Amino acid sequence: MHADLMSEALARAARHDALPVSSSAQTASTFQAFAYLATWTVAGLALAGVVFGLWVLAEHARAKRAGSEPRISPNVDGRGIVVVSLVGVVIALSAAVLVNFFR
Repeated sequence: MHADLMSEALARAARHDALPVSSSAQTASTFQAFAYLATWTVAGLALAGVVFGLWVLAEHARAKRAGSEPRISPNVDGRGIVVVSLVGVVIALSAAVLVNFFR
């Protein structure tokens, strides 16, 4: 069974000399537009993560000052969320610049 599948795969590969990476300039342009949109979407989500992390920090500080229970679990690390989100913003913006450079 495996030998039949292997011989069929080799026969199909022999019929195709070289598959193009991009069939046309339009396909490449579409891919670049999608990559550009995806990087800005990731950057927006990372910025939302920064805002959420800052909200967690503010909520924990408010609860500490008031001596009450925070509305969000004390196990949530706001600083960690902010740091990871800022790294995500930097990576996404770097990718957006690279995609825009190769447009």
